[in-house]
Amino acid sequence: MFFPQQQTVSAQAAEQEVQPPTETLDANQLAEWHQWLDRQMPVTDPSVLPAGPVKVLIVKFNDFQCPACRQAYYAYRGIFARYEKQYPAAFKFENRDYPLESECGMGGAHQFACEAAVAVRLAGEKGKGSELEEWLFNSQDQFSRDHVKRGLQEVAGVSSDEYDRRYSQVATVIRAEAALGSKLGVNSTPTFFINGVRVPGLRPAYFDAAIAYLLQKAGATS
Repeated sequence: MFFPQQQTVSAQAAEQEVQPPTETLDANQLAEWHQWLDRQMPVTDPSVLPAGPVKVLIVKFNDFQCPACRQAYYAYRGIFARYEKQYPAAFKFENRDYPLESECGMGGAHQFACEAAVAVRLAGEKGKGSELEEWLFNSQDQFSRDHVKRGLQEVAGVSSDEYDRRYSQVATVIRAEAALGSKLGVNSTPTFFINGVRVPGLRPAYFDAAIAYLLQKAGATS
């Protein structure tokens, strides 16, 4: 009941973008959802588990050319921003690269996914990673190598020459991150982990409720 329509894109094909439902959860739905969360066994890899002051860690394995990743970006970003503002030490969201392209990922049909992932990492070095992420998702239907490079220049001031010079080096790092995803069982995008529990295709109301519940369980809420 929590994952009614799979909102992921496999390495073989991209699905059509579908608007997520707008809903609120009643007391019975919340109770059932909390019980489901309590029964799950998280993976043991520390890369997707909270540590230190962080009590709730959301990890998204992402492909910037993936229509469902774009949908998830718009569906969840307001939720994540609210918790980041309210609980800056206790809540954290992280993107991990899983390009559906063989050049720097685990294979797939997204021809410019590696180009986009490299660009976002270079923009991140300039403090503009989130801005370029939004630019790319807003113009996803225009993807090409030149389009990605143009966005990197406009948003982060990184030249085409620097992009070309550093591409192979950064792509190697991205491939290692994609390999980690595969080790964790990721084979489609977006795939989310909440405190190490894999939850693909989660509806926004349940995502919100999961974060609130886990923060409460960890004693991070008043």
